[in-house]
Amino acid sequence: MTRDPVGDFFRLFARSAERLETRPFYGPDAEAFAVHQAGLPPTEAYLARRAEWRGKVTATTSGSMARTVGRVLVVETPLNDYWRWRLDGLAGAAAAGERIRLADRTWHPELARLTTDCWLFDRNTEQEWALWMRYADDGAYLGRIPATDPAAFTRCREDLQLAASLAVELHEFLTGANG
Repeated sequence: MTRDPVGDFFRLFARSAERLETRPFYGPDAEAFAVHQAGLPPTEAYLARRAEWRGKVTATTSGSMARTVGRVLVVETPLNDYWRWRLDGLAGAAAAGERIRLADRTWHPELARLTTDCWLFDRNTEQEWALWMRYADDGAYLGRIPATDPAAFTRCREDLQLAASLAVELHEFLTGANG
């Protein structure tokens, strides 16, 4: 199967998709976050993008061919305004079937070395593959690059494993750290 790093990669995995997010801010959210900061309701475009994601997650994680989708977010507490806003929005993805966990750099300094986002697909199978997510310093999304060598898979897998081993579920995090 050809891996198209620009296409809808949700069609291309058989069992699992796991995302590691390490950045303090994501530029694609900038406009929606500014709207929130201004006290205005979310735009239709933002709501449609969130609904599309929830639909993909629901379609992926349900039915007879159910696959898993998850992410581990590496954050610092106390959460800044952006992360409080973002976590509120992730509740819908969790309800749609995405497993969302958070690891706190403040309490786990070993997470400081995690600075590159990635997706790992079909972990621990012969079809395992990964994508590195690229962002500018200001959080602007620059694209994704297929990881093409075994060392890249290993790094993505180990980074995800470290973050996951120190993470708690979204609900637990919100109840304990944000409630």
